[in-house]
Amino acid sequence: MFPLSIFGRVIAGSVAAALVVSLWILFAQASETQPANELGQLEQASAEKGYVRASVCRSCHKVEKDQDGGFGPNLWNVFNREKGSVPGYSYTKAMRNAGGQWDKQSLKQFLEQPKTLIPGTRMNFAGIPKEQDRLNIIAYLKTLSD
Repeated sequence: MFPLSIFGRVIAGSVAAALVVSLWILFAQASETQPANELGQLEQASAEKGYVRASVCRSCHKVEKDQDGGFGPNLWNVFNREKGSVPGYSYTKAMRNAGGQWDKQSLKQFLEQPKTLIPGTRMNFAGIPKEQDRLNIIAYLKTLSD
């Protein structure tokens, strides 16, 4: 009876631990997939985290004021800038004709799936699937201005 009692306690403890871990993972995944900030709450996004996540942007785009030479257009003053408007950059016809400004909504959509928002764009990038990452990048992009 003694070995069975210990065995029973070990099994019960293992099942309880597995349940706790499973619930913790489930809640952690749910909080990651739910948008932490809506567009109206962009102010709560982290520009610091956006800077880190935007390293993928900086691999093709320059971010310093008046700096040329990136594969993509410079991102300085991109927030609320007219699409396809950096002087001297050779945009695709699709981007030149996209119209509008790079505001919160258009940046959020473009960062999610660039070729869906502007079919024909040269930007060969799959996109950023997590909304919080996109919002953090947008918060960072807002800091790149005069």
